[in-house]
Amino acid sequence: MLVDLHCHTTRSQDSRLSPVDAAVTAREAGLDAVCFTEHDVLWSVDEVRALSREHGFPVLAGVEVSTEIGHVLAYGLPEFDLSLRRFALLVERARECGAALVMAHPYRRHFRFEVPAVLTGADVTKAMRRRGLSDVAALESGNGATRLIENTLAGEVATRLGLPTTAGSDAHSTERIGLWATEVDGEVGTEADLAAAITAGRVRGLNLAARDLSGAGRPAPRGPAR
Repeated sequence: MLVDLHCHTTRSQDSRLSPVDAAVTAREAGLDAVCFTEHDVLWSVDEVRALSREHGFPVLAGVEVSTEIGHVLAYGLPEFDLSLRRFALLVERARECGAALVMAHPYRRHFRFEVPAVLTGADVTKAMRRRGLSDVAALESGNGATRLIENTLAGEVATRLGLPTTAGSDAHSTERIGLWATEVDGEVGTEADLAAAITAGRVRGLNLAARDLSGAGRPAPRGPAR
């Protein structure tokens, strides 16, 4: 399955993307599902299931948590409250309920001044000292709102640490949907399925735009479920 694991709708204050447009655009882009990850707001399962039925396209619910060490994507939390913006509490809650945590765009703005054309060993060594790497199940190595060199750095750190990777559009409008996605081995029908797949390492982040340029192409767009 190809799933956009990082997407914001109008429930995030900085997004102008309607939930309907997010689902429809993801389907038209050839994806198999989309996960809404609002800033510190978790959609209810009933809401996303209703949207899925209405538009014949799987929609899942996650949350992008603003913690003191950076943004963390959480999948499989049964509920969310603002106390979980403390990273230690978020990690504890995720372990209790089987949720999966993914470090979102972990190296965005890592290079504050001169941005290198290629990564050095020193760049990677410094990046591996980032807080929280030992407490998450995966790193987001592909983010549609992050520079390619910073995404590449996340992928290199994940490889060195033996962590799986994810990717998502980080869409706040329709333009980015379909550029990055996560390939998931097996079917994912629920948030618990998704959390289990991430924890088991059955995921990998893909740059779909680069794959298009290479001539590999995307999957054919899907129509509404019958």
